[in-house]
Amino acid sequence: MTAGQASLHDQGAESGASAGVVLELVSVQTGDGVELDGAYYRPAQGNSREGRAFLLVHGMRWNFYRGPSRWIAPMLAGRGYDCLALNLRDHDSTEPQSLDDAFHDLRAGVDRLLREDGEVIPFAHGYGCTKVIGYAARSGDSRVGRHVLTTLGAVRRSHPSIWKGALQAGHAMPGQTLVVQGAADDRLDARPSADDLAAAAPNTRLELVLLDGANHYFDNRHSELIDCVTAWEVRTRGSSRHRATSAYRLLHTGQGCGSQRAETGMCSAESRCSRCRGCGRCSLGLLRGARLRRGPPRPAVTRPARIRR
Repeated sequence: MTAGQASLHDQGAESGASAGVVLELVSVQTGDGVELDGAYYRPAQGNSREGRAFLLVHGMRWNFYRGPSRWIAPMLAGRGYDCLALNLRDHDSTEPQSLDDAFHDLRAGVDRLLREDGEVIPFAHGYGCTKVIGYAARSGDSRVGRHVLTTLGAVRRSHPSIWKGALQAGHAMPGQTLVVQGAADDRLDARPSADDLAAAAPNTRLELVLLDGANHYFDNRHSELIDCVTAWEVRTRGSSRHRATSAYRLLHTGQGCGSQRAETGMCSAESRCSRCRGCGRCSLGLLRGARLRRGPPRPAVTRPARIRR
């Protein structure tokens, strides 16, 4: 272990981070000359590695050492992923800042991670999602083909003009996008925000997860969130350059039945869970209805079964 690195195991890492995760404090410089500090998490030597990395994009009020980045990064590294939690230029801000320069920060993080990994997946929370949505359009960078957005639409109510501006840049968003929303989060419009993105970003294949019992910050649902993200990452490997189609992939877990089904077309009576009455309100009904409507279909919804503890 070199100077500037530390073992999270030796430091008594918070619950959920596996032993053998190495942390290194780093600095990167953006194309417009801004220096950003961050924390680089990676599996220790000898541990399994996935060969892919996540770039954490924090929301308002947060930075690389506080908020969701503090626990997401070590948990992902414990699963074999390199992970860079980076201070963006507007870190710790209590009000949204301009999105025009945000792509410089993300690109600097992508450049740093691609030195050692074959793919970088931005993983954003809250206001950070607006930066990832417009990254391809503003940067012209075609190296990013998959995205993870959590607590999407946090500014939809409070700053509608910023939300609208972010969506206008979503037309160039490519590949695959996973959106994870806390089903118990009353601070945002979980489903409408995903619908907005599906309409604004027709070139990305979007999957929506409503995580039962999760709030704005996924308190007490850390493991479930990481399970969801890593399962999606493995399942969508090799498909980051595929253009979206009208048939969104559906992974549905019915409460009570505990089974998972993958659908790419119209749902059938056999595939419905016991709660389905064909009313069109559940994800299966919405997917069926999407094939009949003009315009972008609504994103597929995943509802993971509640885990008994």
